[in-house]
Amino acid sequence: QTRRFQGSIGMMPPTLLPTLRPDDPARGVDLNLDSFNLSAPSTLTWQDRCAQLRAGADISRTFWANVDNGPPSLFKEEDRTLLRKVFNCNISDRRKEGDRFIPPDTSFAYLQKLRSLVKEEESLQKRRKDHFFSQSFEMDAPGLLFPLSWASSLEIFRKGATAKRSCSLRAYLDKKSRAQALKQALKSVVPVFDKSTEDGTRLRIYRILGLEVRTAQEHDGLEAIGAVFSRRASARPPPLHASIQSREQIVKATEYIEKTRKGFHPYMVLETELNNKVVIEKYADGRVKREENPENLDVRNSWARVTQVFSYCLFGRTAECLLPRSYRTTVAG
Repeated sequence: QTRRFQGSIGMMPPTLLPTLRPDDPARGVDLNLDSFNLSAPSTLTWQDRCAQLRAGADISRTFWANVDNGPPSLFKEEDRTLLRKVFNCNISDRRKEGDRFIPPDTSFAYLQKLRSLVKEEESLQKRRKDHFFSQSFEMDAPGLLFPLSWASSLEIFRKGATAKRSCSLRAYLDKKSRAQALKQALKSVVPVFDKSTEDGTRLRIYRILGLEVRTAQEHDGLEAIGAVFSRRASARPPPLHASIQSREQIVKATEYIEKTRKGFHPYMVLETELNNKVVIEKYADGRVKREENPENLDVRNSWARVTQVFSYCLFGRTAECLLPRSYRTTVAG
């Protein structure tokens, strides 16, 4: 039984029809080898490859080579992108058909249906990522957007009870400036969460240096950081005062140095008897900044290095009068 294939511009030849019929007379084959040039390889066009179907030739390798990334493809880029998504090896087993593989219908109507289905799937993938990169995502209860296999046995054990977070998450504001350092640090960290969706997208959660880093990796792509949160224990008591009292005793002063895009930058952290903290730092232009109980301070300190620690010599010093000698300028902050 012969097969009939129809194609459209940009995907396959307009038509590919069998020429042999039961009543066709037998024809000989020209075996004149003088007409062949074996000194150099010859390039076959897509039409030449498709014509081999009439003789039952295997064109699967040619088809997949033009779908996958590699040398210039005979498909338009938008069509090749569509075919790569349709024949994603995580959700399609068509590649296993080998020499029995038949290219898909490439009529305009059929391709429009494929594009519509792919867009619908991409919409779901975007909603998944948006939720995964948000503070509301919970590892033990991912929700209905994700595969049911992700549901933890702990969720069943809780019998619907709402799990309480052991810590609160806050968006990490220095994500961009620390992006390269984070990528390097993640190479030596084992993720606390590592699961894949049906299409092969891999979602991971890492915890390092007081941070929670969430990444996504397409089945044929590189791992990319999508969200970074600072982790703060829920049980941590708030500061005793909205602002540090001028008479609070300073009990400890720690000098740090951190690496920035412009070089190395020092700053001082003062701790008071009431557990309050004040950060003092001087910039290259002479400005001095003072900030009380800043968010993400623990994370910032974890990236920096300690250069000096003062404690025994601070007796009787208060938050109002104590400033390191190198910082004694007008305070702006």
